[in-house]
Amino acid sequence: MVKIDVIRRRDELPGVKLLHDGLLGETHGAAFAQSFDWLAALLDDADPHLLQPHLLIVSVGGEAIGMLPLVLRSQSSRFGPLRVLGYPWPGSIAARGPLGPNPTATLAAAMRYLTSAPREWDVIDLRGIDVRGGDFGRTEAALDRVGLSARKTVWFDVTQLEAIEQCPTTNDQDETPGRLHWHRPQGARFGDDDPAFSMLEQGLALPRRAGPLFADQPALKMQISEARHRAAARAGGLEMGLLSVDGRPCAWWYAHRANDRLDPLGMTWDAALDRSAAAACLARFVSSSSNDRPTFFGPGWPAWMIDGAAGSRGDRAPRPLFRFTHFARAARPQLARFGGLLARR
Repeated sequence: MVKIDVIRRRDELPGVKLLHDGLLGETHGAAFAQSFDWLAALLDDADPHLLQPHLLIVSVGGEAIGMLPLVLRSQSSRFGPLRVLGYPWPGSIAARGPLGPNPTATLAAAMRYLTSAPREWDVIDLRGIDVRGGDFGRTEAALDRVGLSARKTVWFDVTQLEAIEQCPTTNDQDETPGRLHWHRPQGARFGDDDPAFSMLEQGLALPRRAGPLFADQPALKMQISEARHRAAARAGGLEMGLLSVDGRPCAWWYAHRANDRLDPLGMTWDAALDRSAAAACLARFVSSSSNDRPTFFGPGWPAWMIDGAAGSRGDRAPRPLFRFTHFARAARPQLARFGGLLARR
């Protein structure tokens, strides 16, 4: 017997943290942006009237087999507020999906529930679906199976650099001058959760910027809030690097890390550096950081920087992350659909 439990209130979240963490640990290719700590920080930053959790826990025979970690967002429109159900963002431009070792069954059960239970949403908006690299069509199939016709569009492209077996750890092992300082807190459970705000401030003071953290598009702008920065340090998912020459910062790197992947969110550098020097700095950050994990570059990273960082490491052609949007058959969501209100948000 399949059972769906729904977590709708913020005060219910602490009761499912252990389950969330356990299922995340069984999720292939999970990113830090899918973690409980990131979700909690995102909710803390948001107005509770505008954003609430909507976690669907799928159980079979009394045992949880997966979770669809959604949020319900109230979005304004000229036709009135819309209740938009989707994966939490902003975060890294990382693939989203169900948590746990049974993603196909979890998605299928969750979509059946959303069509059979009293409707609490106007729009289902699932962004960041990596059809080629992990989803393998299961999201589209789950929607189709229950009659949720969805508009499929490319959300953004990502470029994956494969892991390298060895990484340089000292200045003598690469050609980029300067001293590289890393800040990689292991997390609160190891007594190491310093957010290093001084390094953050030094990096943000550098004038030239790249990466989704600093992208111009509203859907990509991911400002570093204090709550989210602290959450990443507390969970052991934060990585910052500061490259200095003669004691003066010349480049800074900000990323999220998880067991299976590295997601660079942004880099800043001194205005005196030309393109080749900036690309060399990025290459040094990547080679000194990624080790045995693939690195995922989202939009906002110039191609010339990624090419410089990649060197000779295999195919680095961008691949799309998709967005599936279904509008309920009711007046307000259909007006929003034909008015294109969600097309660029």
